[in-house]
Amino acid sequence: MYNNYFSNSANCDKIIVISDTHLGIDDSFSWISKNRERLVSFLNDVPKIPNVKEFVINGDLFDEWILPAQYPIYTDSNEFFRLVAKNNQEVVDSINKIIQTGKIKVTYIPGNHDMLFNKETVDEIFPGINQARDVLGLGKYRTGYNNNIIIEHGHRYDIINAPNQVSNKFITGNYPSILPQGYLITRIATTSVVEGYLTFSEPDCCDIDQHDAYLYYKACDASFGVLPLNEGFDKKEFPITINGYNGYYSLADMLPSMKNGEITAYLYPNFQRDWEAIQKINNVKVPIPFCKEMIGIAQETSICHKGCETINDVVDDQACAQYFNLNDCIDIVIFGHTHRAEKIIYNCNGKNKIYVNSGTWIYGNTDGTTCNFVVINECKDFSSVDVYIYEEDKTITKISPKKKYSC
Repeated sequence: MYNNYFSNSANCDKIIVISDTHLGIDDSFSWISKNRERLVSFLNDVPKIPNVKEFVINGDLFDEWILPAQYPIYTDSNEFFRLVAKNNQEVVDSINKIIQTGKIKVTYIPGNHDMLFNKETVDEIFPGINQARDVLGLGKYRTGYNNNIIIEHGHRYDIINAPNQVSNKFITGNYPSILPQGYLITRIATTSVVEGYLTFSEPDCCDIDQHDAYLYYKACDASFGVLPLNEGFDKKEFPITINGYNGYYSLADMLPSMKNGEITAYLYPNFQRDWEAIQKINNVKVPIPFCKEMIGIAQETSICHKGCETINDVVDDQACAQYFNLNDCIDIVIFGHTHRAEKIIYNCNGKNKIYVNSGTWIYGNTDGTTCNFVVINECKDFSSVDVYIYEEDKTITKISPKKKYSC
């Protein structure tokens, strides 16, 4: 049936990419549960697609973040991921069958929700899998006949979800901790609603440090304001006992407030001052301004006016900023992370460059479609790429590309 959908040129190979399956430990709150059967069906079909040479899992395969506060305390992320694998055994078995054919190279790239899924445990669950890693919690994969394709999850460029080795050293000490704010925000989102807190006025724009701190406060404010919470604001209901942490935390620990004339917080204090160092550690080639990211988050969690740039836009824009504008040899960039499947064609110095987001497989995706996958036709003289929906009846729908933009 796949001959009806995809080019079958004898001179072209195919690379299939998926991301953001978010396989969880408990189906009562897992994002994937209602789409898992469809995912298994698709994975079983991958070897049937003509000329497939690679299958890439572009992050957030497993999910350690979607956990309510009441979830039993655990201290071993590796054992947690083993239990996730057990809860999703059909998916694990289907991926391992692809690996075991010996004909398709399977590559795993870390995402933010599985950034603690270490190499040894991945190898244990998926024997023979290839892994693309660079910095702790991050990876990028370069492939293609001409080494012209870059695939990475995209959270490297997301200020709230990028691995953070800097901010909470006063808690984690010398432990190589990388959990960012997004982990706690997601735990809160899976649990309960903010019950009110004090606000303060916006500092003068001339005080860049405090104005950035205020933007961080407003971004947290916007995020917490739309989350379904029942816990008290100061109640330490959220245990973190992994990755160098061993304590209970509250919303008050996370949300910046005014202390001694400065805006700061207990967790990630003076975060605006850490962002430059975090990006350097995470191998971000072109630093992204703190205020640009924070304004994007505030827009993402509010009613966005026409033409505004959200945090998802900021992340997607990095295909140009980090790759197309820096390396003329890169023709295709694929991110996941935003759950927004799309294809954008850019004109860079007269040459077409393509950015694709691999979307997601979660049920009830609020950012667009679900059950998405990407097909790259990799030929010796050209490459093409498209993003699709694997429909419930196993038919396939192509997502139309957006118009051309300039990098």
